[in-house]
Amino acid sequence: MLYKGLAFLTLSLAPVLAQGQADPSRSKRLNEQGQRMETAGQKAKALQAFSEAVEADPANTMALKNRARLRFDAGETQAALADLDRALAAQPEDAEAWSMQADVLAELGENDRAITSYTRAINGGFERSSVFHQRGIAQVKQGELDKGIVDLTEAIRRKLDNPLPYKDRGVAYALQGEYQKALDDYDRALSLRPDYPEAQLERGYVYGVLKQFDSSISDLNKVVKMQPKNAKAYAVRGATYARMGERQAAVLDYTQAIRLSPDDATLYLARGAEYAALKEYQPSFDDRDRAVQMNPENPTAYIARGSSYHLLSRHDEGMADYSRAIELNPRFAPAWMARGNAHFLLNQPGLAVADLEKSLE
Repeated sequence: MLYKGLAFLTLSLAPVLAQGQADPSRSKRLNEQGQRMETAGQKAKALQAFSEAVEADPANTMALKNRARLRFDAGETQAALADLDRALAAQPEDAEAWSMQADVLAELGENDRAITSYTRAINGGFERSSVFHQRGIAQVKQGELDKGIVDLTEAIRRKLDNPLPYKDRGVAYALQGEYQKALDDYDRALSLRPDYPEAQLERGYVYGVLKQFDSSISDLNKVVKMQPKNAKAYAVRGATYARMGERQAAVLDYTQAIRLSPDDATLYLARGAEYAALKEYQPSFDDRDRAVQMNPENPTAYIARGSSYHLLSRHDEGMADYSRAIELNPRFAPAWMARGNAHFLLNQPGLAVADLEKSLE
């Protein structure tokens, strides 16, 4: 597993030495020197030593992996990936390098490629719990929930005292609607690490879905106390308040989430829905309009703004928004249904029936 606090990865094939002669012995000494420097916390000097080791012998895969690790740690993901590509070109059976490459690809959001590389690592004998864990996460992100759960279960089997895969398997179960299994995993994660806000947040979310509101708010209050700048914690607590019908409390939480994460269009849509429920139609419209401006390719935002237009008696603009949502995704049933209902409200039954029939296709 490649974490940003350890050291691993780097870039493309290095040029041939100007002298034209590799020096493996010198390269090995420089790599060992770099490892000592890294252990002493001298990362800049370690990186220089690893780079000199690569220059002395471009085929030194250990130096390439070590440099890649430091580059990844510094956020230089493309450079890290290039170093790992070079290491694997020189030694394609290096299972650890495949695992490291997978970590970088996962960081870049290339989950399909990451899964392939994790599989190469596992098939090559690099069968650590962390590798199964990370492959499981990548599979969940790709929507392969069953496969992800299998991998996360294997990660747990190999390291029973690690709370992280319990939390991540809980997320996968929740996505499947297996809420009790999710709660069991969150409980286990929190028993292993009581100060684990990520698990507490996910458990609070599931309690909210199950309408166990006291437990949900209790968990989310603890997360907010531990992480007062966590926008997701306020957003999830806001969603629980919304389910409870506590609209003003929901608005306050969504507002705080927006302050912390002002570029998240979903937060404006959520707050806009609460303003609409409070019959505060202009603020609702303003939030939904902001969401459209932030993400003009999102049909859900147009449906929401279209609803606000109708509430403000701006019916032509509302119809235009529903039509735009249909243009963006002709197979999006809620858009057809919204426009159909609007036609009914405007006493246009023929058009309404046509749209509602489309929503059922």
